[in-house]
Amino acid sequence: MIPLLIGGALFIGGGLALSALLKNLKGSHVAVLGSTRTGKTTFLKFLETGEIKKDYAPTQSMEKTKKVEIEGVYFSVNDVGGTIEASKQDWLELIEESKYIIYFMNIDKLLSKNKKQKKVVEKDLREIKKAIDNRNKKDVIKLFLVASHADKQKLYHSNYSEFCAKVGKLPVILESIIKLGGSDNVKLIIGSLNNKAEAEKVVKNIFHNV
Repeated sequence: MIPLLIGGALFIGGGLALSALLKNLKGSHVAVLGSTRTGKTTFLKFLETGEIKKDYAPTQSMEKTKKVEIEGVYFSVNDVGGTIEASKQDWLELIEESKYIIYFMNIDKLLSKNKKQKKVVEKDLREIKKAIDNRNKKDVIKLFLVASHADKQKLYHSNYSEFCAKVGKLPVILESIIKLGGSDNVKLIIGSLNNKAEAEKVVKNIFHNV
């Protein structure tokens, strides 16, 4: 289903207005974090335009708060380029001010036993936990772990349920969910931003859980 812009409102699959999904985020800050090429900028652009841009240019530095307005609903989304190692102060500031964190990781690399990606994710999530624990604001943060690039795995297409079970059993994910507050505070979202239909599913799965 192709997203439609009608009267300034973005409609996604099934005629569902994005504003309906985002109504609970009004006034909230959302930190969108993750290493390079995991889908942060693609995700933000899709929220703004309903389009998936195929040409890719990695974010080189912090892009200050992006304001998105749809059907009178306002929310702030922050996009940071690179890992927490490269942008630690930026990440800490975003986590301090945010009510929600969306962390993108390349699940294709993790399942392919890419040691570098595993170390990056482990370090990022360890630092995110530390930053959450040290926040001056003591309200509960909701964290979404988005396992992106799932479309590059054959099992994702042939047996989605089995694929999700496989991802959910990865030690780096299991341990992170436990350490970051359990399933009440942490939600695992598995999918792809390869095309509009896949991006719609990711958006719905995230914001239905807000």
